[in-house]
Amino acid sequence: MNSLSFGIRFWSKGTIKALFLRHEGYLGALGAFLKHHGNIQEQDLIGFSENFTKAERINTTAINAVGLIDIVPKLTYFPLISSDEYHPDTFDLTDPELQKYWIDTFDKNLHKMVDMALSWQKTHYVTNTENPKSFEDIYRKHLQVLRREPNAYGPLSVRSLLILREQCLHEMGFGDIFEHVKQEEKESALETLPGLLKKIDALPEYEKLGVLIDNVLAGNMFDWGANEVHNMLQKGELNFDSAKTKVKKSEKYFNLNEFRERFNSEPKYKRAVIFVDNSGADIVLGIIPFARYLLSCQIEVILAANSQPCVNDVTYKDLLDIIERVAALDSTINNAYNQSGRLMISETGSGSPCLDLRNINYELAEACESADLVIIEGMGRAMHTNFHAKFLCDSLKLAVFKNANVAKSLGGNMYDGICIFDRGEKGTGSIRTRSKRSNTFNEILETGRFSFSC
Repeated sequence: MNSLSFGIRFWSKGTIKALFLRHEGYLGALGAFLKHHGNIQEQDLIGFSENFTKAERINTTAINAVGLIDIVPKLTYFPLISSDEYHPDTFDLTDPELQKYWIDTFDKNLHKMVDMALSWQKTHYVTNTENPKSFEDIYRKHLQVLRREPNAYGPLSVRSLLILREQCLHEMGFGDIFEHVKQEEKESALETLPGLLKKIDALPEYEKLGVLIDNVLAGNMFDWGANEVHNMLQKGELNFDSAKTKVKKSEKYFNLNEFRERFNSEPKYKRAVIFVDNSGADIVLGIIPFARYLLSCQIEVILAANSQPCVNDVTYKDLLDIIERVAALDSTINNAYNQSGRLMISETGSGSPCLDLRNINYELAEACESADLVIIEGMGRAMHTNFHAKFLCDSLKLAVFKNANVAKSLGGNMYDGICIFDRGEKGTGSIRTRSKRSNTFNEILETGRFSFSC
């Protein structure tokens, strides 16, 4: 782009200026010059992502800001998405009022992340108090850029604002700043779990599914990334029992009966993948009992957690420890995880509270090819993103409205729990068809028979 700009400016003697429209950013341009090698071993394949926090300066004059390319593990398209037109974001923030609301929200709540970063430093005996201030300054500068040029880093979305915040934290040397919170909540939840499982096991069979879904929604309240909930958690005003009373069933988005009817009909589900959300009560008291029930119904279960930390979301590393602890006290989990292998733990390849199914860990995508039920949990994964996503197989979206603006935009109320069950779309394509298209594109790249345009 610099070369073309210089050439056009030189030959036109300054009368013409080149403007570039973003099309898949720098990655699209880079991809035009990458050659596919089919014989490379899978574990050596990598991907790329844009990181605007690692630039030497924040460019405030260019149409697009200048970022750097990060190398990431091999990521691929989730095979069960039903449409090639899939877009993860529920709100694209093209409305100036929405842009202002979300930028103001992240700006206003920035001090809470700084407080958590300071707490993390104390628990790790780090005395450099400049880093939290540096994080605050650099993220606020990015927000100022976005106020002037909302699409400076690509289409503005809640997802992009969250990713940028996490990148700024990591750039300033912060790891898992909610680590101590997650540890405390995990220990408390693990103490509660055996009693909860006994209560569930004692229920009549026809009541179990409903109670388990209620528990998932109650657990999803424990979200330090939601401003109102953050305040309650910080003051100690929320526990698992009070969360159950606070969450109401959405009048518009709660079709549990349809899911129950399909769950009990033929053919039975064989493999379910659950994209999990928060640590503590969410994963331990909500998701694990639900997954345990699926296992007892002879359904294989894949629990998919983030690869890198963000807010208080459970990570792949966290989840491995939790499952091993649960396996030590529950025979169903132990048999499925340590013996039969019917319970699998996988990482998504992501470090965001949101879920972009265009970029999923390759091994997870392969394991999900035979899944017939996709479950997405949490406000970031099932509301900010994937609210309108359709799948080839059946899907279930479970979350709680914890932001008034999101609730109003989608026709819900604060603390409404959603349980959205959708039947899989039949005859809209298949994994084999998608793979064939991919191979054809790779062949074109190898032969050089293609044109590139922006």
